[in-house]
Amino acid sequence: YLAALGCDVTTIDTERDLLERVLDAAHEAGLADRVHAQIADLSSWRPAAPLGAVVCAPAALGDLTTAERAHAIDVLQRATATGGIHLLYTADLADARRVPIDELRLRYGGWDVSVESFRGAPDTFLARKALA
Repeated sequence: YLAALGCDVTTIDTERDLLERVLDAAHEAGLADRVHAQIADLSSWRPAAPLGAVVCAPAALGDLTTAERAHAIDVLQRATATGGIHLLYTADLADARRVPIDELRLRYGGWDVSVESFRGAPDTFLARKALA
């Protein structure tokens, strides 16, 4: 979606086949020049350029230890441009990889935060880096 709007997109994952599917889909949609893939996880990845937006699936943060998650969020926050957003999908309450909303609120102190709930779907945590 973001690539279709003209944004450069970097997708990261530890699974090569998942990244290849993303790149194949981007190619089929004519967006291959805007979508880049890297094999990594959030506990060790460092963005090469300022970020305008971060979108995370539950497993991206939920599979990390609390300390790794705090470090990853800190790295992403520092790399995000003023006014940039982070969209973090939480998991269902039964999912062991669920990142508690209270933990996310704590990690995003100083950011404009909202939590969106939709009928039966997991909550969506949205944070915007406050203007200086």
